[in-house]
Amino acid sequence: MVPFLLKAKTIADAWFQLIYNIFDNSYTQTIQKGSFEHDQYRLQYPGLAVFIEHPAEDMIPTIPPALGIPPPTAMQYIEDYFVNYLMNPCLSENETYRYASRIHHPMPNGGTQLERAIQLLRETPLTNQAIVEVGSPDEKIFFQIFLNECKKSNIPFDRNAFIYLLQNWYKNNGRSLQSVHPRDLIRTVVAICEYEDKTPQLSPELIDDAAHLYFVSTSAQ
Repeated sequence: MVPFLLKAKTIADAWFQLIYNIFDNSYTQTIQKGSFEHDQYRLQYPGLAVFIEHPAEDMIPTIPPALGIPPPTAMQYIEDYFVNYLMNPCLSENETYRYASRIHHPMPNGGTQLERAIQLLRETPLTNQAIVEVGSPDEKIFFQIFLNECKKSNIPFDRNAFIYLLQNWYKNNGRSLQSVHPRDLIRTVVAICEYEDKTPQLSPELIDDAAHLYFVSTSAQ
C-alpha cells in the first residue's frame, strides 16, 4: 500500500474525508497490546499526509444529530490541551513526560525549540528548517540517523567515535538525544576537516571539536 494524500478545506473537512476514505486506503492491524489485544482490530492508514487550506476555520466536526454520535473533540478540550500540555513544561505528580517538555527544550545555542522555530520563520518565512521535535529517539534510532547522515556526507562511520559521542556528550551529562543532532554534528566535523585540509573522518578528537562548537553552553564530563 502507498501513503494516502489528502487535501481539505478545514480540519473538520479533513476528519470527514479521512473517515470516508479509510476503508479503501487502509490495512487491518490486529491489536497486540492493550485492553483489546488479539480480540479486536483497527483499520490504519499505511502513511498519511494532510494539507489543510484553512486550519483556523471549522475546527470541530459537526455530527448530524440523527446519528447519535458525539463529536470527536470539543474546543474547550483543545484549549485546555494547548495550555496545559503544549505550552506548560511543568510536570504534574507522577508525570515523567509531556509534549511541552520537548517543545520548550533548550537548544545548544540558546533559546528553546519553539523560540528557535519562531525566530527562523520571522527571518526566513519560506524556510523548511523550522522544526519542533516532540519526541526523542532512542539509541537504536539515533544510531540509524547518525549512520544515514554519515552516508549522506560521504564520511566513513566509526563505531568507536559514535560510542564516545554517546558516552561523553549524552550519558555523562544527561543530555537528551535529538534527531537533528547527528546531521549538525557531522556537518560540523566535515567543516572542521575541510578547514584543516583533511579528508573528512570521525574520531573521538573530532567529535570533541565538533561538540564543543555545537553544544556551546555545556562541556563533556
